[in-house]
Amino acid sequence: MKSNWILIAILLIMILSGPAVAKEGAYFGLGMVENIILSDDVDFVEDAYGPNIFVGYKFRPLGVEVDWVSSEHQGHIRKADADLTGFSLNFIVPILSRDERSESYLLGGYGLYKFDLSNGNELEGNGYNLGVGIDHYFNERVAQVVRIMYRYIDYDKANNPTVPTPLEGNVFTVEIGFKHYF
Repeated sequence: MKSNWILIAILLIMILSGPAVAKEGAYFGLGMVENIILSDDVDFVEDAYGPNIFVGYKFRPLGVEVDWVSSEHQGHIRKADADLTGFSLNFIVPILSRDERSESYLLGGYGLYKFDLSNGNELEGNGYNLGVGIDHYFNERVAQVVRIMYRYIDYDKANNPTVPTPLEGNVFTVEIGFKHYF
């Protein structure tokens, strides 16, 4: 958890120190996330790391992005493990501009999520995403991505009728990755 606060501090310093001119065009990205479970309804699992894949297109100045995220969460003692998977459509709005090497932005959208439990239960739901990020460009095509995002997830479907729904499954996501513009 201490590493999360360090990443958040670095992100905030980078955002406040001066982001830049937006790049344009299609891009593909790969990253790693840490999904931190916030809701009491699904807090029987530990926080977990996992992969993130995203594709998008930046117009001047806005952007749109499709995001896939996954993480495997270990259950607390005598509790089921769980796999969290989500697809999101997010919109990107740049904030603050000072140079051409960095760009900070707001990120918001809507996602579909699945929570597969090792005991055979499955939860499906949807929700909203809101976050901030910064891209640091190494050159015209490659950028490092650092983001934090709050995912409000409402699980409203379960494959087992004994599981009460809806369940709240809010997640705080910390992401580090790279993107490549075509």
